[in-house]
Amino acid sequence: MAGGGIGQVGGGQLNGVAPVGVQQAPQNGNVQQAQGWSLSSAFNRLLENVIGGTVHQLSNVVRGIDLYVQSEAQAQGAPAPDLAEISRFTVLGSLPNAPGFQNATNDNGARSQLLTNALNNPQATPQETAVMNRLNGVALNNLTRGGQALQMNQQQFHAALMCGGHFVVNDGGALANQLQQDGGGQMQARGSSHYKGSPHQQYGMDLPGVGHLLIGRTNTGDSFFQLESHGVGNPQQGWGEWAQEFGGHMLSWGMHIGSSSSYVQIGPHGAIEGSEKDNNHVVIN
Repeated sequence: MAGGGIGQVGGGQLNGVAPVGVQQAPQNGNVQQAQGWSLSSAFNRLLENVIGGTVHQLSNVVRGIDLYVQSEAQAQGAPAPDLAEISRFTVLGSLPNAPGFQNATNDNGARSQLLTNALNNPQATPQETAVMNRLNGVALNNLTRGGQALQMNQQQFHAALMCGGHFVVNDGGALANQLQQDGGGQMQARGSSHYKGSPHQQYGMDLPGVGHLLIGRTNTGDSFFQLESHGVGNPQQGWGEWAQEFGGHMLSWGMHIGSSSSYVQIGPHGAIEGSEKDNNHVVIN
């Protein structure tokens, strides 16, 4: 999936419009793979490198054409190209919002209010409330993203979380263990494409009004968590529910891999450039 991002043809610019970004081709599925040549890992590589690469390249071509057309129109007196709108496009559909990290986290508190409403939901189970309160209490005083210091208030943290941002906590797995205990029997063992080299079981839990929470431990044993629009891997799902969730999950994955400058996380309430696959996730120290 090497190639130009928005506005790039062979690495150049179109009519002086700077490219929005370049997403590097996934290598070895761009996920941490366990050792061995299992059928599962081979299938994952096929999905990511072949199907994902095709989706990404097609999306880049259409974005480039769109930018070129809008740039030509600008030369004739039309408004400047709408880069935020162009950045939302993938061949599988438009992202729900312009996915830039700052754009997604500065939403005037809209997503934070959704989480607050869920925390105050009297119909939530004690386990669901405990898990949400645990997430809500994560310390935000020492954060990094892409190796750079990051300042986030709680409202911005809520927004990034609800958009599906990926968070890693340097804690030796303490938060993941606490969340698993908080969730009790509602926290179900599941799998994911994240940290295939980790020997630790991952877990998922539906949080009403919030989304599906995925938790686990990285290859180095630290905690990670993220919200997803569709959870998969729950052994208690019936076939119909599984098919619906799997279809939604795969569509989100296709939009994730087809995005432009970064791997865009597709969460239950938006999209954000916040994936560990290209080091755009948030690290909590």
